[in-house]
Amino acid sequence: MKKMAEKGPQNASRRLGAPPSDGWKATPEAIERIFLYKKYKDEANAFRPPLSKLIDHLDYIVQLIGVDHVGIGSDFDGITSSPLGLDEVTDLPLITKALLERGYSKKNIEKIIGGNFIHVFKANMK
Repeated sequence: MKKMAEKGPQNASRRLGAPPSDGWKATPEAIERIFLYKKYKDEANAFRPPLSKLIDHLDYIVQLIGVDHVGIGSDFDGITSSPLGLDEVTDLPLITKALLERGYSKKNIEKIIGGNFIHVFKANMK
């Protein structure tokens, strides 16, 4: 994985605790959240679940309804926290790695990380 400095300034808005670079409004709540996260990062991270919990959840849903009906998104703009290790979109390959470690095939991982979405999208374009 690249170090934060190597990821470039274009990704700064996707880092946890950093304001988005475009369209961000400096509301008192947003400023407070950023300040508190930077000042109390360890305490804030204590409330974040480990990545393994996300994978447990994906695995549970796959077992419940089948891999053809499971998908994940990467909308970091709509969440206030994420699992530990998933601080920005460039960390998403960690999900693929964890699913491989759980024994998922590449074909099934492709379904989960976008293939199922594309299938539904195309079916609804008709």
